[in-house]
Order: sequence, then C-alpha cells, then structure tokens
Amino acid sequence: DINAVVSSAYVLGASVIEGFRDRDVAKYMSTLRITVGDRKMKAVEHMVQLMTNRINWQADYTRMAVETNRIKIVALKEQTDQDAVIDDSDAKWDLEVFQYGANLLAAIGGGTALPNMAKKSQAASAIGGGMSGAAAGAMMGLAMGPAAPLSIPMMALVGGVLGGGASFL
Repeated sequence: DINAVVSSAYVLGASVIEGFRDRDVAKYMSTLRITVGDRKMKAVEHMVQLMTNRINWQADYTRMAVETNRIKIVALKEQTDQDAVIDDSDAKWDLEVFQYGANLLAAIGGGTALPNMAKKSQAASAIGGGMSGAAAGAMMGLAMGPAAPLSIPMMALVGGVLGGGASFL
C-alpha cells in the first residue's frame, strides 16, 4: 500500500511543481513581451518623430532656397535696370555737354533749351517724400494739441514713413 500512495503523490507533486513552473514562465514571457512591445512602440514613435523632423527641415530648406533664388532674380533685374540707366546716361553725356555749350552761345538771343532733363534719383525722391511727410505729420501732431504729448513725434514718424513709401509710387 505504501508504494502505491507514495508513487501517486510523487506524480501529483511533480505535476504541481511543473504547473507552477509553466505559470511562472508564461507570466515572465508575457511581461517580457509587453516590455519589448512598449520599447518597440517607443522606438517607432521616435523614428516617426525623426522622420517628421527631417521632412520639416527639408521643407524649410526648400522654402529658403526658393526665397534665395527669388532674391537673386530680383537683384539681377535691378542690376540690369541700373546698368541700362548708366549706359543710357553714358551714351547721352557727350550730347548733353555740347548742349550746355550751345545754350551758352544761344543765351544771347534767348534760345536756350533743356531737353531730356535727367530724372532725380529714387533716393532723393524718397528722402524728399519722407521729409515732407514728416513735416505734414508733425503739423497734424501739433493740431492734436497738448493733450497728447507724444503725438508730434509719433505723427512725424508715421508721416515720414508714408511720405517715403509714397515717393516710390
């Protein structure tokens, strides 16, 4: 009898121990899978963030490149326009010099002429417009009276900016 009881107790004990071992291994594996899954998820999120940053940087670079090329085109156009003005003035210089001599000789009879007067420069036009705008703004500031002590310089500044801007129109 003792042999039969002991032998079944051994098998039952071994199965209980093996069952607890399987349970612990399964729990450890599930914890490991969850931890690895979380880390993979964080790695994927980080990778997506890096890719998004790269795309944003490339978009910024493209915008800057387009803006740089636009500025280059505008600068080259301005240079071409200024070169044309300089070439025109250079070509007319000899004729204008002789015109002054002709006017000197014709002054006796009152037959002087000033054909093709040169235009004033844009800088002079902007300065003149800014100064007249500032004067007009200051006068408007004076009209506001002593109730607004900062109105005179503020109105002069606003008038100067508007006058300078209007000179380019």
